Amino acid sequence: MTKPDDCLFVLNPNAGGGKAGRFWEVITSEYPSVATSTLKCDNHASLARKLKETLKPNIKRVIAVGGDGSVHQLINAVIALGLESELAVGLIPAGSGSDLRRNLGIPNIKDPAALFQRVMRSETRSTGLIKVEHDEGVFYSVNICSVGISANVAEAVNSGVSGSNKNYIRTALKLLLHWKGVHAGTNLTDAAIDPETFDLILFANGSYFGNGIQIMPGASVFDSEIRLLIVRKQQLHKLMTAITLLPFGKHTFLSGIEQNTLTGTAKIAAAVNKTLLMEADGELYSSGSFRISLAPDAIRLLC
Repeated sequence: MTKPDDCLFVLNPNAGGGKAGRFWEVITSEYPSVATSTLKCDNHASLARKLKETLKPNIKRVIAVGGDGSVHQLINAVIALGLESELAVGLIPAGSGSDLRRNLGIPNIKDPAALFQRVMRSETRSTGLIKVEHDEGVFYSVNICSVGISANVAEAVNSGVSGSNKNYIRTALKLLLHWKGVHAGTNLTDAAIDPETFDLILFANGSYFGNGIQIMPGASVFDSEIRLLIVRKQQLHKLMTAITLLPFGKHTFLSGIEQNTLTGTAKIAAAVNKTLLMEADGELYSSGSFRISLAPDAIRLLC
């Protein structure tokens, strides 16, 4: 088992509605020395600075204690500091979602001490990331990023509005009643497409999102490719059928849903004077356009 002295644990105590903070109290009571290796940070904007100030030469692993968004922010902070070749990034899942846990093959262990021990025994493995360039810079997504209904559902779930109660499917079905689609110009797989209305444009590095929904069956964060899922505007009953089939992974067989593999670079641009909302690993970004490509072997993950 890796020594805690070689690790820095990055805790967002508010992740999962405070679940991460409560989880870490249990761990530090059982492993008191871990407390001195913990960086508490609930401000994404300051994470890179705090990480740089806290890191010591002996640290080889930085491990997020929280949800998928916590890992997303940690990966981007590590890359922003140019430390991706020196640090492996891990996750102790203690947030509201567990999609990256599923993608990494970490068992759903309920006992905090047993889960901690499992993560500390993890090995490192290199993986590619989804690189997204936008109006304000660049970020990297380890799992899934998307434009369309999924981003609006993520916004509602994150904010707790619409009676979402963190339930992806129920929130999606409710939002569909007023959904009009996203009008955007796209260039996908080197084929220019005139602006049209989409229900969903999704880029997948992993299989799961939305708290365990296998949106892209068969995808792996370790297979060095980005998969595409494109849903052009559908009639409401067809879209609702697709959403009800999501938990069973059968939605990809419906007509009107296209699958492909990204080759080169894809671009999505909003209509004039408009912005698009993108969900990436549960985090939200707003921009007039997004340019998506594969960043191969970009980070080392603990799995």
